[in-house]
Amino acid sequence: MIREFCIAIVTLIYFWIVQDAFAQDPIVVLSRVETPPVVSEGDAADDPAIWVDNANPINSKIYGTDKDSGIYTYDLEGNELQYFSLGLINNVDVRSGLDHYAFESVLAGTRLDDNSLIIIPIDEQGLLVIDEMINYSTAYNTIYGTCLGVINGELYMYVTDEESFQIIEYKIAELSPLGITPNRVFSTQSVSEGCVVDQVNFRLFYSQEDDANGIRSVALNDTQPTPVVIEDGISRGGRLVADSEGLTVIYLDNRELLLASAQDNNAYFIYDITGNQSHFINSFIISENPLLSIDGVQETDGIDAYFGNFGEVFPNGIFIAQDGENEINQNQNFKYVSLADVLSSLHL
Repeated sequence: MIREFCIAIVTLIYFWIVQDAFAQDPIVVLSRVETPPVVSEGDAADDPAIWVDNANPINSKIYGTDKDSGIYTYDLEGNELQYFSLGLINNVDVRSGLDHYAFESVLAGTRLDDNSLIIIPIDEQGLLVIDEMINYSTAYNTIYGTCLGVINGELYMYVTDEESFQIIEYKIAELSPLGITPNRVFSTQSVSEGCVVDQVNFRLFYSQEDDANGIRSVALNDTQPTPVVIEDGISRGGRLVADSEGLTVIYLDNRELLLASAQDNNAYFIYDITGNQSHFINSFIISENPLLSIDGVQETDGIDAYFGNFGEVFPNGIFIAQDGENEINQNQNFKYVSLADVLSSLHL
C-alpha cells in the first residue's frame, strides 16, 4: 500500500513538473528590420538563408524565396539588392568554406515547377552569380524542402519529397562541372519540409507535418540511423499545435541550439542539442514594434539564424523569419530579430 502511495505521489509530481514546463510563458521579442513585400500575393514568401561575410560581417547578406516566382537578395538593413525570376523556388540553404570546390560559397534550392535542384555561386560581396547557376533534374515528382551539409569535407544536399515521404541525400563531388549522385534515402512518417544539418555532431534534423507533426533527427554517420524524436504534436503529447516548419542551428561558445518554427503556435521553439542530447528550453514570439512601425509575425514557414557580431543592431547574431501575414504591407515578407534579445532573456 505504501509503495502504491509513493508511486502515485511521484506520478503527480511528474505531472505537475511537465505541466509547468509546457505552460512556460514565451519570450517576447521585436523585429529590428523588415524587408519589402515579395512580389507575389498570398502565401508566397517562404524560406530565408544567411550568407556571412567573415571579413566584414556587416556586409553579410540574406536570401529569401518567393515560392511563386523566384529569389531575393537583401542586406542587413532589409534593402532589396537582387531579384531573379526563377520559377517556384521553395527552400534554400547556403554553405561556405568549400575549399576544394569550384566555388567557395553556394546557395542551393528546390524548384517545384520542374522538380529540379538549383545551385548558385555566391561572389565575395554575397551577391548571387546567376549566370553560373547550375540545374539538376531529379527523378522525383514532388520535391519540397532542402538543406546543405558538409560531412567529412564533402558537400551533401538533403531534399525532401512530398509524395514518397522521403528525404534524399545527394552527394556533390564537384560543382563545375556538376558531379552529383543520390547517395541514400531516409523515410519519414509524413510530409517533411524544413531541415537542417548539425555540423558539429553530424545530425540531420527535419520537420514533419500533418498527423505525424513533429521534429526528428537522424545520425548522418550511421549507415542505417534510427530517427530520434525531438518534439511531437499535441495529439501525441508534444507542444506543437500544428505543423513544424523551418529549422536552424546556432553554435554558441558553450552549447548548440536548435530553433524551430512552430507555425500554428505562432512561436519559435528553442532546444539545447549540445552533444547527442536534446531538451526544450523555451519559446519566443515576435511582437509588433511600434517604434519602427513593424508588425508582429505569425504563421512562419522558413527561418534561419547565425550567432556572431553583425554590428550595433545585431551584436550577438541575427534571426530571420518569414512573416505569414505581414499585416501592414499586405504581401508577405521577412523580419530580422536580434539574437541578443532572445539569448539575454534565456540568460545564455
